[in-house]
Amino acid sequence: MNLAGWLLAGCTGLAAMAANAAEQALTTQQYQDMARCENATRSIPPDLAVASCTKIIESKKWTGADLARAYTARGIAYGNKQDYDQAIADYTQAIEIDPKKALNYNDRCFAHDNKNELDLAIADCDQAISLDPKLWRAYLNRGVAYYHKQDYDRAIADYNQAIQIEAKYAGAFEKRGIAYDDKQDYGHAIADYKQAIELDPASAYPAIWLFVASTRSSKSAPSDNAQSDSPHADLEANAARLNHSGWPYPIVEMFLGNKTPEDILRAAANPNDRCEAQLYIGEWQLLQKDPVKATPFLEKASETCPKDFVEYSRAIAELKQIKH
Repeated sequence: MNLAGWLLAGCTGLAAMAANAAEQALTTQQYQDMARCENATRSIPPDLAVASCTKIIESKKWTGADLARAYTARGIAYGNKQDYDQAIADYTQAIEIDPKKALNYNDRCFAHDNKNELDLAIADCDQAISLDPKLWRAYLNRGVAYYHKQDYDRAIADYNQAIQIEAKYAGAFEKRGIAYDDKQDYGHAIADYKQAIELDPASAYPAIWLFVASTRSSKSAPSDNAQSDSPHADLEANAARLNHSGWPYPIVEMFLGNKTPEDILRAAANPNDRCEAQLYIGEWQLLQKDPVKATPFLEKASETCPKDFVEYSRAIAELKQIKH
């Protein structure tokens, strides 16, 4: 090779190396975008996650299952913003790209449920389960959809399946307890709330539900209340393990008799806390045998609570019981 050829080859090689370096730098940036998009640590605000996912999708650099991941992650971020229409649109895109991934149907099931599109939710969870019969969250989400349809037996059957696959998730026991509670099957409800407390002793909610179910059980059939002889004593014992400085501890104090409903409303710092306050004040009024006073609080909870909150579903169920 003559000198001119050697110089040309050298320049070409350097140019290729520079191009490869630039491409590698771009790829590194894209992986950083994907990490922000998927937000595995849940430390990134939803708006930033949406922006990172959109950057990936619009770059046209990602294809196949990787592109589906970006749509799924953006759907989750939109769901966290309670923009369920956009979440459903993104899950649908992910399903079109990767139609055999059960999690995409499960996520869309959850979003449909939050829009009260219950039959669509159930159909998506059906598909998720057919693709992955061990996907316990799909059974759980389908159970929630059936619960929202007030089909408590089918909800309980799905919660049973979820628990059979994943027996350490406290939320499944809590949800099953609430379904039993709405059937006025207090024995099973109490057992499930106690199991939820054992699995997650730092959560106040199953302790609250245990108190409500135990109190109703003791009033309806005192001789059969062997599972919880003293609802107040049980709540005091469970309260000792809770964080006393944050929400929803004021609700616990209301049921213990240390705070009034007005105190609870003042303690509720954001819309979600306020929606919960309405529901639990309604429950407190029902325990006082005063459905007339309970009704406006339950109605407010049904109007203001997000549909994926158990407080929303419970408000609907309690209002139905009052009307009958």
